[in-house]
Amino acid sequence: GYQVLLNNQQLAQTSRAPYTKFIFKGLQAPTLEADYIEESTALDQIYTNFVYNMGYLMSDMIIPVNAKGFESLLYTYCFYDKEYSEELIESDTQKLLDWLTGLDVETLTANDKETVTQMNMIYFMMTENQKKFISDELKAKLVAAVDKLAQIQA
Repeated sequence: GYQVLLNNQQLAQTSRAPYTKFIFKGLQAPTLEADYIEESTALDQIYTNFVYNMGYLMSDMIIPVNAKGFESLLYTYCFYDKEYSEELIESDTQKLLDWLTGLDVETLTANDKETVTQMNMIYFMMTENQKKFISDELKAKLVAAVDKLAQIQA
């Protein structure tokens, strides 16, 4: 006797205090790999390692506010609630940050046009929250790089 399905009222009245909060620190939800009972199509039997170990809709998860992939059926099925942690730096933002940190504007040449254009586009496509990872000093460096390239091409 193992009963998976609880109605919302039963679930709300059940103490979730003994259940763990799972903290995810990546921007992409990890793939949930499964142990399964052969010839079954029910999620509670296919993903037995998660249902038994985590508790069907009993554990909460904490995810970065800009994470993706946690809206899937499996995460909805295995977790009761989600809380959001601070925004994490995304790969394009990190790429721009690294480039700007190592950039010497005075050494730019016409051969750097593609890179400067790409980095400038990355900056303008970033969300306002991602732009907060780029300091005013580095923003000024990006503007200087774009201006230097315009001077070279003139």
